[in-house]
Amino acid sequence: MATGDFLTTERLILRPWTEADLDDVLRLHAHAEVTRHLPGGEPWTREVAAENLAGWMRHYKTHGFGKLKMLRREDGLFVGRAGVAFMEEADAFELGYTIAPAFQGRGYATEIAAALARWFLTSGVRDRLIAISHVDNAPSRRVLEKIGMRFERNATLASLPCDVYAMGRGDLPE
Repeated sequence: MATGDFLTTERLILRPWTEADLDDVLRLHAHAEVTRHLPGGEPWTREVAAENLAGWMRHYKTHGFGKLKMLRREDGLFVGRAGVAFMEEADAFELGYTIAPAFQGRGYATEIAAALARWFLTSGVRDRLIAISHVDNAPSRRVLEKIGMRFERNATLASLPCDVYAMGRGDLPE
């Protein structure tokens, strides 16, 4: 299904998932430090990883974008996942990212989140984008604020206490 890169930044590449990427998805979500702020809060089983991978691939096939595989440009190492997908519970398109523990703290989340927000808000899909951050995930909230998203409200989404951030086309930096 992957036919090339979806989005490229200075240090990162986003590309569509394939079924062959299941082990990367499983490795990324095998860490409690990665999954503690995600629905379920527990490391993913192979079955859960496969279900999510299939869902991301369906979303990409349907919409032409979604949650994508993130690689480091310099050496092709798997860094995590990031993208924009429709979140039914919030009735909005949601920006999300998950960075592998070995790559956290290097600015990758900010770099990819900013690029995705710009792409989405200038693509004509919609003129509003949200992001959801678990109330205990201060690093994620800092990323959202750095890219210009504004706190909108507290909510419970996917059974998690969350802060909802939003951004419109007019909020993009020049």
